[in-house]
Amino acid sequence: MRWRILQRFMNANVHVIGTQSLLMGLRGMQRSTVVSAAAKGGAALGAVAATNWVLKDTLGKLVRMAWASKMGRKFDSDAKRWRYRACFIYALGNGLEVSTYLHPRFFLVLAMLANSCKQVSMLTSSATRNALYNSFRRMDDDVDTVGTGSNSTLKSSINGGRRRGVVENIGDITAKGEAQIAVVDLLGIASGICLSRAIGVSVQNVLTVWSVLQLGEIYCMYHEIRSIVYQTLNFERMYTVLGRLLP
Repeated sequence: MRWRILQRFMNANVHVIGTQSLLMGLRGMQRSTVVSAAAKGGAALGAVAATNWVLKDTLGKLVRMAWASKMGRKFDSDAKRWRYRACFIYALGNGLEVSTYLHPRFFLVLAMLANSCKQVSMLTSSATRNALYNSFRRMDDDVDTVGTGSNSTLKSSINGGRRRGVVENIGDITAKGEAQIAVVDLLGIASGICLSRAIGVSVQNVLTVWSVLQLGEIYCMYHEIRSIVYQTLNFERMYTVLGRLLP
């Protein structure tokens, strides 16, 4: 759990840096390409900014729907690997957000690509979350059996939330996990705001801080995924085991 807390804390800091870069990139785009709109007043500038912001979010939602329809059935078979891949996709999105500050002329393209990457990553993360939480379910040793000998079967009981020797506490795990992460996110956002004020608007400072935090987040995610132990084999490992056992 500590690795996840560290990962989410760094992620919240990176999110603040990315948002700061988006806003500075949007301001730079307005200065370089919207001279005529500036002459018409602040309302025109606001309309241009809002339009670009909505367009980048629109493409992200479309990509999210396409990704869900294409890859939805592939997440359960290897949730750990897909969750780790999602971390790299999110890092790519963060990098594209920071690049909008470096190249404000391409703000709309970079922002749309960044949001698309983040939407894909968030969908993959949410789709694999329950599969990862399942590894933390409590096992109940007090399992009733019906019958004797070779005909004995497990008695499926819903009473007390027990089924086949497993205490169905996924809801409890999810609720507590998300509550803890919400607290960490708030602390990370506060830390990111302070960090953003400290580094200012220097491109070199922004890139340095983003690189360090992003590498730290990927490192924490790696250890977070490694700490999860499954009670079952995924398709790939099952295929390898059967290939070695069977002639």
